[in-house]
Amino acid sequence: MEYRCEPGICRRVKGGRTMNRFHVNKQRYAPGIAAMMALMIVAPLVGAVQSVAQSPDQSEDQRLVQACEAEAGKRFETWEYARVREDVAEFARSRGENPTVVFGDFDDNLSKDVAFLIQVESDPETQYPDRYDPYRIVACLRKTGGATLHVIEQLYCSDGIMLTPKGKEDFDYETEKEFVYQRDGVAAYCFEKAGATYIFENGTFRRIIDSD
Repeated sequence: MEYRCEPGICRRVKGGRTMNRFHVNKQRYAPGIAAMMALMIVAPLVGAVQSVAQSPDQSEDQRLVQACEAEAGKRFETWEYARVREDVAEFARSRGENPTVVFGDFDDNLSKDVAFLIQVESDPETQYPDRYDPYRIVACLRKTGGATLHVIEQLYCSDGIMLTPKGKEDFDYETEKEFVYQRDGVAAYCFEKAGATYIFENGTFRRIIDSD
């Protein structure tokens, strides 16, 4: 995949033509373009997230991230990694995490998948643009030669994301029952307030409110 970059933005190039684009700000996290040499740690800058290795096979992580970015570029004309607050960035950094990128085995098939927390531009024809929620989670499940994209909208929380690991004991605030996660999930949190985990079941991601 070839990208043509200029200050502040990168555009995907195919057959000599510039295709879909996504923003790359020096103070925002973009692992496939601006900081692909490293994965998974938060830099001590306001809203800035840079990357360092989380996996022994960094090149495989890079390919997965690039494949997911390419799929996101097909789905959204313009998108960017979510801009996180300084306190969220510091929290993620203290845990060795990235609040906009999470790796896990979301479909429980013994292969690594990835999820991004992103922002997308509103449709110019949106009836109520002031009510538009730009945040999405895009989860890419690894497949031979690429990744399958799933988009999670209307997020319960959108300050940051983290991994909910398989085997974690938790409490479902909607069913008011304790349970154990049977596979990895993507947790979206409202910092120091609440959160929900999205679990892949029957071809889609289901929400479980596990923090309130």
